[in-house]
Amino acid sequence: MKSGAAPTLPRVFARSRRRLWLELAALALLRASSTAGSVLFVRAAFAALAESPASALAPTAALAGCLAADALGEAWERTAAERLGQHYVGETRSQLFAHLVQVEPRELHSRGTGAVLLRLVGDLTPLRQWIAQGVVRVAVAATVASAALGALAWNAPALALAVGGAFALGGVATLACAGRLERSSERMRRTRGALANHLAERLAAPGLLRSLGIERSERRALERVQTRLGEDAVERARSIGVLRAIASAVAGAALLAALLVGGWSEPPASPASLAAALALLGLLAPGLRDMGRAHESFVEARVVRAKLLALLALPTLPSGTTQFPSSARSGPLEVRFEGVSIAGAVRDFDATVAAGRRVAIVADASGASSRLLGLLARSARTDAGRVLLGGVDLAALARRDWRRRVGVASPRLPLLRGSLERNVLCRWRSAGAEATARALERCELRPLVARLPLGLRTRLSARGADLSLSERRRVLLARAVLGEPGLLVLDELDAQLDEVSRVCLTRLIANYPGTVLFSTHDERFVRLADEVWRLDNGQVQRLSPSATGVLSPCP
Repeated sequence: MKSGAAPTLPRVFARSRRRLWLELAALALLRASSTAGSVLFVRAAFAALAESPASALAPTAALAGCLAADALGEAWERTAAERLGQHYVGETRSQLFAHLVQVEPRELHSRGTGAVLLRLVGDLTPLRQWIAQGVVRVAVAATVASAALGALAWNAPALALAVGGAFALGGVATLACAGRLERSSERMRRTRGALANHLAERLAAPGLLRSLGIERSERRALERVQTRLGEDAVERARSIGVLRAIASAVAGAALLAALLVGGWSEPPASPASLAAALALLGLLAPGLRDMGRAHESFVEARVVRAKLLALLALPTLPSGTTQFPSSARSGPLEVRFEGVSIAGAVRDFDATVAAGRRVAIVADASGASSRLLGLLARSARTDAGRVLLGGVDLAALARRDWRRRVGVASPRLPLLRGSLERNVLCRWRSAGAEATARALERCELRPLVARLPLGLRTRLSARGADLSLSERRRVLLARAVLGEPGLLVLDELDAQLDEVSRVCLTRLIANYPGTVLFSTHDERFVRLADEVWRLDNGQVQRLSPSATGVLSPCP
């Protein structure tokens, strides 16, 4: 999406779905032809019966052929419609995913993990139903109804007008009741998002609930949300019931209109024409129900589209196409902060970190150091100012150049579900065996690889939960140092380390052949730095590692 442009979802009639739409158009014409033929052959068969039963055999056989063709067409249509719906939803989900991974993490967390996942999974179902069971079925049903009414009008225009009028009144009544369904759907969706957030937060830390002894109170809170969701769902079902009742009433009204017009018109309609009208209603009854449900899916999809567009409107982190000059494509990188301001971290901060220097960043528990390092990790944005790497504005730097020249390790960037090899190489998949071996050696991972049943191909669970905390830290380090990037950013890796990991991290910071910026609360790691930045209420004090009170609490 272009900067400043209004967010949009994929177009339903996009070129990539042209073949599916052509297939459905052919099916609509097939079903329209078979339905119109059925109406005509019913009339012909009843007219022939008035003369002799034998003369009705030919139109009856033709009627059977039309009904069989319509049945086959309907089965094929449902399959093609589902393929179309899945294709559209897949494209929409890919667009959302590509956008959301570029959004600042704090922005997503403020909306709740459960609510965001609901948009990517559950909320796409109404969108699929709108395409497969709404747009397609309305288009097919309208085509079939038009052809059938046209066939009826050929011989009995008054009957066709009566049936068509009943359909038109039903459409008006459906539109009049649509607002109630939209409001109830919106309320239910908000409540369902709240429920998803509630469950995601509580189930992520079940031990906390047990340790605080609040299982019962949390269960009661869950029940209150569930009760509210149930009430909203019942109200929505009531609105849906009204729409479906309208569809049934339309079918009944069309039948009554056909009988009244046929019986009271001058001259009265022939029995054959009445039989054709009744056959028409029988053939169109499923389509009428589909059209009623299509409006339900349209209302649901409209609510969902608004939610999805709100996600697509979230601002993304900057990324450009500028490449590093040849002088910055290898070796340590210089880092320069120019007038940088970040809410809750720094104000009007200017500093230059010479290539190859090591800077320790200390702060209180507010996460200010993580927000500052998040600029270099491209997981946060500045409120003002800019950051330059190797003389290039970070906001304009091409993603590939940044990925190759900056290594980031942080518990906020956890391991992914998949093989150990995938986790180590995900920053640079073509690093090669030599670079991989060097990263494993530097981070003391050889014993871990030897212990795992399939070595590097051993699959890890989400966030690497089947490894110890220290082992996870070392894998994060290996991912960051792979290929020896010119800048290494280490955020809060020094907590709760075993002796092996502590020695590994100490050796890495002290001997790394590039620029290193790291946050710490441990005096032993502070001493490894060439300079210390102490963040205090938006201000940055630049201190010597040997200065007194470097790690004392901020006032």
